[in-house]
Amino acid sequence: MINEDLWEFPHQANLKIMADASAELKAEVVRIFSDCSLCHDPENFTLKTSAKGTFISMTCSVTFEDKQQVEKVYQSFHESSIIKLFL
Repeated sequence: MINEDLWEFPHQANLKIMADASAELKAEVVRIFSDCSLCHDPENFTLKTSAKGTFISMTCSVTFEDKQQVEKVYQSFHESSIIKLFL
């Protein structure tokens, strides 16, 4: 749950998302952001492969408009079969 007293909306946040290297992480994240009507720019996503090539991570900057949007995005990340970890 989001404590709205600690957040000011709109709220810009940097998210870090991880998946197996073989996963289509960028496409999955763009789909989730679009489904949640989240303001994002896929051209500004930073992708990085782990040292052993097992995982891929993506860092992106987004703007949340309200508490419900934050909760929906994180719930969608949790339900994704591709995404392994998100911060």
